Amino acid sequence: MTYRLPPGIEEEARARITWGEGEVKAFKFLRSKRIKKEVALVVVAELMAERRESIRLDGWMQVRIGIALVVAPFAVYGVGRYFKNLLGDGFAKGLILAVMVLVAYGIAKITRGLMMVYRPAEKGGDLSNADDMSV
Repeated sequence: MTYRLPPGIEEEARARITWGEGEVKAFKFLRSKRIKKEVALVVVAELMAERRESIRLDGWMQVRIGIALVVAPFAVYGVGRYFKNLLGDGFAKGLILAVMVLVAYGIAKITRGLMMVYRPAEKGGDLSNADDMSV
């Protein structure tokens, strides 16, 4: 931060923004602690930039996980085809269903991750629960 705030106030404002209370409530909190309007605006802008960057990083992680979920089942399918003669057709059919489910979930993760990367301001709510599927 550019400005020195009294102990605990910056952390409380950061926590409020991380919990999804929004810019206005964080600004009102800082003003209630007798922080000048100009300083409060700068602090809130910096904290919101931190929030957006955190969302982007989480989005890239979601994209990576999604890519792994889309690609990995094809390797598993190849191994399953190899063992098909040993385990029978029932195993291969069950494997195909599992592959389809993993690919669909992987595509959903990629889509969610890209939304988080390119539109971080759209992500509302608490950032501590990053695994929920809401954007």
